[in-house]
Amino acid sequence: MLKIGITGKIGSGKTTICRIFESIGVPVYYSDIEAKKFYNDSNVVKKVCALFGNEILDIDKNIDKKALASIVFNDNDKLLELNKIIHPLVIQDFENWCKNKTHCPYILFESAIIYESNLAHLFSKIIYIDCPEEIAVKRVMKRDNITHLSVLERMSKQGTTIPPYDFRIISNEKKLEIPQVLEIHNQILQLSNLDVGM
Repeated sequence: MLKIGITGKIGSGKTTICRIFESIGVPVYYSDIEAKKFYNDSNVVKKVCALFGNEILDIDKNIDKKALASIVFNDNDKLLELNKIIHPLVIQDFENWCKNKTHCPYILFESAIIYESNLAHLFSKIIYIDCPEEIAVKRVMKRDNITHLSVLERMSKQGTTIPPYDFRIISNEKKLEIPQVLEIHNQILQLSNLDVGM
C-alpha cells in the first residue's frame, strides 16, 4: 500500500478532489478534521492551557477553537508550539488508520500543510492541487462567509511558492477534474503494482 499526500492552498478544492478519489474507492484521511478531535482529549486540553492559559477555554471548559486560532494566526512561534502537541497525535492516528487499509493499493493523506509540517517524507508521492487565487478567494468567502480581506490575510500566511509535487491537478472551474483524477489514479495503481512486485 502506497501512502500519497494530497495538498494545496486554502480554497484550492482539496475536499472536492478527495471526494472524487473516494468515489472510486480510495480511502482518504482528512488530517484537519481528525486533528480537531484531539482538542476534546483531556491531556491535550491540559497541554494547550499550559501554553496559552485558561482564557482559551469556553464556559464548558472546552477549548474555544476560534479563540485559539486568533492567537496562533498572528504568532508563528505559538503555532509551532501548538503543532508540536497536535501533529504527533495526528501522525500516530494516521498510522493506526492505515493498519486496516493494507488491502488498498494506496491511500490519501489530505493536508494543506504537508510541507510546513515537514511531513512530505512520510509519502511515496505528493499530489498538488493548483487553483488560481481569484477562484480560491471566492470559494473561501462563500464557504466561510468571510470578507475578501480576511481570505487574503489567511492566504498571506501560506506563502506564494508552489511546493515540490509528483502530480498536479488544476482546479480552475474550466478544466474537468474527474479525468485528471482518473489519470493520476491509474498512474498510482501502476506504481503500486511495481511496489508490490519489488
